[in-house]
Amino acid sequence: MNSDVFYVSVAGINYRATEEDVGPILGYTKSYPVEADPETEGVFLKDGKLIGFIPKKRKKEYLEFKKEAQNKEGVCLFSGNIKKATNWNGDSYFVGNIAIVRGEGIKELLEAHYNADFNLFGGKTPQL
Repeated sequence: MNSDVFYVSVAGINYRATEEDVGPILGYTKSYPVEADPETEGVFLKDGKLIGFIPKKRKKEYLEFKKEAQNKEGVCLFSGNIKKATNWNGDSYFVGNIAIVRGEGIKELLEAHYNADFNLFGGKTPQL
């Protein structure tokens, strides 16, 4: 993998996000083992609040990216957004999309993706 940005939607965010979390976000990902899956990767806001997980279907790809992105504590940095959406039934839910960064110019990469309008279906290419 040669990109310095890994785009992903946050799994499980609807169970953890609140109205106060909606908007641009900064945070980090790190290992968060659970009994059902010891290789689970948690997604945390910069204040330490767990908001979700790297989706299982993207975990293998993410773990390859993480090898070069993590710091000595095993943490990767991201920026992105949490949005509130409404389904066809009128029910509200939360959607979180993040850009995990690595390499030179991390600060610039984080700023470039802060509150960017990502593809809400977890695509790799943001709609900037």
